[in-house]
Amino acid sequence: MRCSFSNVAAVREDLMKMNLTMLKNIILLLVVLLFSVSCSVISREIRNEAMAPMPFKTLIENAGQYTGQTVILGGFILSTENKADETLVSVLQTPLSSMDYPYDKDQSEGRFVVVHKGFLDPEVYRQNRRITVAGTIAGFRTEQIGSCPYACLTIESRQVYLWPKNLHRNYYWDDPYWRHDPFYWYGGPYHDPYYGGYYRAYRYYPSLRYAPVYPGFHPYDPYWDE
Repeated sequence: MRCSFSNVAAVREDLMKMNLTMLKNIILLLVVLLFSVSCSVISREIRNEAMAPMPFKTLIENAGQYTGQTVILGGFILSTENKADETLVSVLQTPLSSMDYPYDKDQSEGRFVVVHKGFLDPEVYRQNRRITVAGTIAGFRTEQIGSCPYACLTIESRQVYLWPKNLHRNYYWDDPYWRHDPFYWYGGPYHDPYYGGYYRAYRYYPSLRYAPVYPGFHPYDPYWDE
């Protein structure tokens, strides 16, 4: 009888281990599916057609052989110019995060022009706004276009995403529950944003209560929008 009880206990323990393993696998699968669906602001259909990411300089140097192919580029708007039936947007190219979020102007490798069929309001698509564009390579335009004084790579837009300009507001000193809490972290009621001490390196970090979470985005970005 003792052997029977021990066998039942062993089987029960094995089943519990199997169930735990299956649960872990299901959670992992759900996480992978979540990131595969929401990892970019560009539609999956267009992303499947787009070329693999490459250095912008390489793309410019070999633009002739890539003409007509779809790329995903992004950066900061330099100017927006309306024509009779299209809008020309000059963009300072920057690297993109895993969510295709433009960042770090210092790493720019040039400029490109987005040709969008239809009207884009220059008061909305203003200078220094972040933009991500999926479109086909259309070679170069030799005439000066907006803030592109030389022959710039031209992209005919298929999908345009303008990033919210208030994406990174609400720093610690904008949080009413930060400055006025005498027991926040340590050091008494002296919560000036330039207060030294151990946490000085984090004085620019956005409020954890408001900051959005984007895969591949580092919280310290010197180009936060105003």
